[in-house]
Amino acid sequence: MSQFEIVSDFRLTGDQPQAVDKLVEGLNKGFKHQTLLGVTGSGKTFTMANVIERVRKPTLVISHNKTLAAQLCSEFKEFFPNSAAEYFVSYYDYYQPEAYIPRTDTYIEKETDINEEIDKLRHSATRALFERRDVLIVASVSCIYGLGEPEEYHSFVCSLKRGNSYRRDKVIRQLVDMQYERNDIDFTRGRFRIRGDTLEIQPAYEEIALRVEFFGDDIERIVEIDPLTGELLAELESVDIYPAKHFVTSHDKLMLAIEDIKKELEERLSELRQQGKLLEAARLEARTNYDIEMLKEAGYCTGVENYSRHLSRQLRIQHMKVGEKFVTPPRIVTRTDIETFCTATGQIHPLFSSDAFIKSSEAHQALGFKGSIAPGHFALSIFLGNLVGAGLLNDVIAQLATNNVKYTAPVYPYDMLRTEIEITGNRVAKSGKQVIVDYKWAAINQDNVTVIQGDNTCMFKNV
Repeated sequence: MSQFEIVSDFRLTGDQPQAVDKLVEGLNKGFKHQTLLGVTGSGKTFTMANVIERVRKPTLVISHNKTLAAQLCSEFKEFFPNSAAEYFVSYYDYYQPEAYIPRTDTYIEKETDINEEIDKLRHSATRALFERRDVLIVASVSCIYGLGEPEEYHSFVCSLKRGNSYRRDKVIRQLVDMQYERNDIDFTRGRFRIRGDTLEIQPAYEEIALRVEFFGDDIERIVEIDPLTGELLAELESVDIYPAKHFVTSHDKLMLAIEDIKKELEERLSELRQQGKLLEAARLEARTNYDIEMLKEAGYCTGVENYSRHLSRQLRIQHMKVGEKFVTPPRIVTRTDIETFCTATGQIHPLFSSDAFIKSSEAHQALGFKGSIAPGHFALSIFLGNLVGAGLLNDVIAQLATNNVKYTAPVYPYDMLRTEIEITGNRVAKSGKQVIVDYKWAAINQDNVTVIQGDNTCMFKNV
């Protein structure tokens, strides 16, 4: 397993060794905030590199501007040449937000200039999080904004292996669903081309291209090539191709998101018309309907981030009405997930594996579990993980009760589990600051077999 390992001629000196010891000790004790003080040139970056090497967890470093982030990323790449030190900042070189002036009925479209190199680095950072543990992301505040659901993004990954059989037309269809464009002439990042039995792909996150040679429906060879000269660089046994854009959504989920968008549009139009703002209502209706048509036909539209809440299906469970139902995207159960869960009590984070420290020990104790959890109870973690990934447990204060828990089928590696919930009660506490929600839940596999179900009562913030 890959781990952080510093490669440097520098050694810790002066106050640096004790600073590293105290910071690591604080992390092990669960301190949320620690501060490292030092003048310019005192070796703070090298000190933090040693902390990262000792802690051995995926790491996020946030900087207040792109220039400093680039400098830090360059330094961390030197310290960790064998690890993934990635750069994640806003990819806009120029951004003119959309605007509307009702008095003159003037609409100013949003105008942007995207830096393709930075976009490539953002995709590279995202891929690294899925593929390895020794990941260090240097980012600006851009990293706090949602990019859709990690599980949804990962479910679109196209995995190809030499010697296996794949229908070429299905592979091409999958690439289109992943927002890759076919262009047989201008072969650039995020595009693919077809020449006879050969499929060439330029991933959105790399400089090199991939050539997949078919013989009938069998993959005969997979090679890395230089997209400019066509030079063969390396032969591969298998390859995982990640989406060309971060906002990728399955058809079923996209249709649900569109229905949500339409409902919100009607609510907003009603508000504007009641206020006598007819021009604003007409402009909003025209723009949103155009975006909906683009989402239906192409699965993507300009300014798709405006609809991220709907596309990721994030809502607050305390706002759901009695009888309302919600289905999370399916989550792949890996063998590593099961092995990790069987040896430790901890919530599995949707992106950072088991290292996010999202504890669910209270829930386990309420169910009578202590210490390590038996393999048969693994489905409970998937259920909780799906709700966390959907944002439904973001405001939870406490779990008051869990009843009628039934394990009705085993869970196996590579199962696809989705979580379905139905609200059975929703009431505001006397203080008015909390909402108590009752709901039925079930984790269901790809064969529509329920593997675990139960009833929960939780207290949420009234926001």
